[in-house]
This record gives sequence, C-alpha cells and structure tokens, in this order.
Amino acid sequence: MIWLVILLSVIIILALLLALMIAFGHASIRVIYTQRLKVVARIVGIPFTLYSDKPKKEKKKRDLSTCHNPRAVLRRELRRQRRAAKKAYRKQLKAEKKARANAQKKAAGKLIKPNLLENLQMIASLVKIVYAETRGRLTLNVYSLRITVGTDDAAKTALLYGAVLPVVTGICQLIESHYQHIERKDGDMVVLADYVGGKCSAEVDFRFRVTVLDGIRIALRLFKAYRKEKAAAHKKARARVRANRAA
Repeated sequence: MIWLVILLSVIIILALLLALMIAFGHASIRVIYTQRLKVVARIVGIPFTLYSDKPKKEKKKRDLSTCHNPRAVLRRELRRQRRAAKKAYRKQLKAEKKARANAQKKAAGKLIKPNLLENLQMIASLVKIVYAETRGRLTLNVYSLRITVGTDDAAKTALLYGAVLPVVTGICQLIESHYQHIERKDGDMVVLADYVGGKCSAEVDFRFRVTVLDGIRIALRLFKAYRKEKAAAHKKARARVRANRAA
C-alpha cells in the first residue's frame, strides 16, 4: 500500500512538472549556416538536431585477425546486417503500398494534382494563417547575419552589393514593422562588399522562439489548416478537370 501511494505521488509530481513545462516552457528552432547548414530544435531546454549536412563518419572496419573473439564480432555483424535487411524490406513494402493506394485513387478520379495557380492559392492561404497565428507569439533572435558580396570585377561587385543590400534591409524592415521585433545587437546584421577576395559568403545564425503552449496551439492550427487547404485545392482541380471535359 505504501509503495502504491509513493508511485501515485511520483506520477502526480511528474504530471504537474509536465504541465508547468508546457504552460511556461519555451520551444525554439535555431538555424545556423556558416559552411554547412544545421537546424536545431530545443524544447524546454532539451536539444534535438532536425537537420545537419555534416558528412557522417564512416565506421572503420574491424580487423578480425587482431580480435580476441572474432566469432562474436562476426555474429554481431551478421545480426546487424539482418536487421538492416529487414528494415529495408519493410520500408520497400510501405513504399509499394503507398504507391498502390495513390494509383487506385488516381484511377478512381479522386486524386487530381492541383496546377500551379491552385498550389499558389493554397500557399497564400497558409501564409496568411501562419501570419495570423504567430504574430505577437513568435520572437526572432538574430545572433549573426553577415553576408559578404564579391566577384572577380569591382564594378560587378558594386552592382551586386547594391542589389543585395536593399533586399536584406527590406526584409528586416518588413519583419520589424509588420510582424515582430527582431532582438539583435549592433553589428549582428551586416552586408559587406569584398573587392579583394572576390568571393561571396554568408554566415547566418538566428532563432525562432515561442512558448510550448503557443507552439502546440500553432502546430495544431496549421496542421488542420493544411489539410483543409489541401482538400480545397484538390476540389478545385477536380472541378477544373470536369469543366474542361464538359467543354
């Protein structure tokens, strides 16, 4: 009985901690680009790497001739290969099943791909919803935005610099005036012209931050909106095909 009370107490405490983290914790997505791109999500302080184009290190093949127990190593390697083969087989079956389902829907006339205009209308609707849902809830921290413009010709470099600078400035002013305040320090955001090196480079490091509760609400709202807008785009595509056939 005492153990049951202790277990219930622990469960209640964990539930309260989880509720507090959801209510008052923050979630963020940080995008870092220097020579490679890296996207890291952080939820209540716990980091998750969403994307990294850093090349994976290849595992060195073990020399069985110098191993103390080569048979055990060989058995482990055979088990690993069997698991990899089963995983690849399941993935292939899943892809084939999805392809058959899409082919059946397409044959039945239910799956008609929207054209460019219908896709753009769907994207525009989703952008409006994103703007409405995240305005005032999302914070952008700019840690670094350094763009260096350079070519092999000084005149071309000047022209390219003159084209890039107003674009970056316009985006920042648009965000500041219509969307949210950019938290940054002087010198964090610069566009430079390199008349000597003649190379273009970029160093980007910024973070989107939102409370966990707002993040969950925004994600659910966007998921629901995406399904609705996607269904509407397919409906427009079917109506367009029927109209073309009638004509």
